[in-house]
Amino acid sequence: MIIKPTMLPKLNLNAAPERIAFLNLLIGGTAGHCLPHFCANSKQDGDQFPVVNVQVDTDPSAFTGSLCDVPLYLPVNGDIVSVIRGNAALFPAHVGKILISQSHMLAAGDIRNGMRTTRSLSQIVWSYYEEAIAEALRQACDRLVKLGVTAIVPVIGSSTGGGTGSAFSVMMLDALSDRRFMASMLLGYPTKLLLPPLMFAVEPVAYAREKDGMQRKKILANAYAYRLETDELIKRGARCQYIFHLGFANDTGTCIRTGDQMGQVLGNSMYTIERNYLELKRDWVDGPDDAAATDYARVTNSLSREVLSGRNGASSVNLS
Repeated sequence: MIIKPTMLPKLNLNAAPERIAFLNLLIGGTAGHCLPHFCANSKQDGDQFPVVNVQVDTDPSAFTGSLCDVPLYLPVNGDIVSVIRGNAALFPAHVGKILISQSHMLAAGDIRNGMRTTRSLSQIVWSYYEEAIAEALRQACDRLVKLGVTAIVPVIGSSTGGGTGSAFSVMMLDALSDRRFMASMLLGYPTKLLLPPLMFAVEPVAYAREKDGMQRKKILANAYAYRLETDELIKRGARCQYIFHLGFANDTGTCIRTGDQMGQVLGNSMYTIERNYLELKRDWVDGPDDAAATDYARVTNSLSREVLSGRNGASSVNLS
C-alpha cells in the first residue's frame, strides 16, 4: 500500500510559536483512577493545553468511558502463550526465558490473575501486543497533530507495585527509545515530533502495609524492581526527561493508601506539571537538567513543595 502525503494530518514543525501537547499514557488500574481527577482539573482551568489520554489495561472493567480518548484493552488468555511458544523466533529472547521460569503460572486463568502482581507475566503480554500498542499510540498522535501541535511530550503514569502498571510502564519507556517501535508508532512523522517522556510513579508503600504475607512482598518487590529497571534503562541511554516518584504521604499528612487516593495524587500531579510545563522547564534547565549532563540518573524522588504549593507559576492543586 502506498501512503500518499495527503493521507497524513498536516504537520508544520516550523510553525511559530511552538505548541506543545501531551500524550498521557495511563497504564494499569491506579492510572485509571487518576483520569477523572486529571480531567476535572483540565475542565476547571478551561482546557488550557492539548492532550490525548490513552488508557492501557488488561482488565476491561478498568476503563473510564468518555474520559479516555484512546482505550487500549489487551485481553489476556492462554492463547497468548500458545502463539508465543509456536513462534518463539519472532519474540525477544527474554520472553522464552520467562515462559520457562514461570511455566507454573501460564494456565489461562493463572496468567490473567497473576499479572496483577507478577511483572514478568506482563512482559509476555507486552511482547505479544507490541504492534497493537504502537498502532494505538499512532492514532493518538494523529489526533494531536490535527490540532496543530508542533511537539508531543509522552507522559507515562502508573503505580509501581502492581504487575500491569509497573511492568508495562517500564516497557513503554524502553519502547519509546527503540527505533523499530518508534518507526512503527510514528509511521511518516519525523522523530523530532516526539519529545523525551515524563514518568509519574505512585509508590504503594501504605497500600502494601495493609496487605499480608506474599502479596505484600510482591508489591514491594515490584516497586523496587521499577526503580532498578528504570535506572538501568537510563544508564543505557533511554530517552527520559524526569521520573517523579510520588510518596505515600503528602505535606498535610494524608496517608495515600487506597487505589482512589493514589489515583487522585497521580492525576493531580500530572496535571500540575503539564499545565505549567513550559515555565517549569525553564527553571529546570539550570537545575536538574544541568546536573543530568554530568550524571546519568535523571530521577527526581519527589515533586518539590514549590511546584505543588502553586509557587514558581504553578497552579495550586490540592493533592490531599
